[in-house]
Amino acid sequence: MPVKKKDAPFYEKIKDYIKEQIERGMLRPNDKVTSEEELMERFNVSKITTQKAMSLLVKEGIIHRIPGKGTFVCEASNEISKESGEELNLIGFICPYLNTHNTDMLQGIEEEAAKSGYDLLIKLSYNILEEQQRFIQDATQKGIKGLIIDSVEDQFYDDQILKLKLTKYPFVLIDRYLSYLETNVVTSDNFTATY
Repeated sequence: MPVKKKDAPFYEKIKDYIKEQIERGMLRPNDKVTSEEELMERFNVSKITTQKAMSLLVKEGIIHRIPGKGTFVCEASNEISKESGEELNLIGFICPYLNTHNTDMLQGIEEEAAKSGYDLLIKLSYNILEEQQRFIQDATQKGIKGLIIDSVEDQFYDDQILKLKLTKYPFVLIDRYLSYLETNVVTSDNFTATY
């Protein structure tokens, strides 16, 4: 019987946590990895447990240690994938909140993305423009390949979206136009639907 994730040993959880940070682009090649002391505190474990997790990551070539300086992400680790060892292809999806409409849409997006070899990273903005802008900025810096943006309600201007257009970063807006910006938009035709 396979071990369930929640029942996995703590060293495996720590290992998965660091791998996930790398896969999601939160840790890039040559970035310093969270210290063993911080991991001990975060996971409420002993030094032996964190050392075992780190040793396994070193053996896998994901991180390396520099004595007196710390532990760093290896150059090739941005090519980590869950199964295949190929570079992880992520598309970001941001929306104000989850409801029946967009969870159905998310399922379709995820299925189509998977067919093309992409994984979907989902972020909720809670209808806060600053959260949306922060995610857009992080996504472009962390190697996410493109964005699907279900924009904050009543939004008329967003300099981060304008920047995406100017830098030719791939993105599509869902369910609302920004009048100042000619770009890809997927929206329903409410007039025809009502008719």
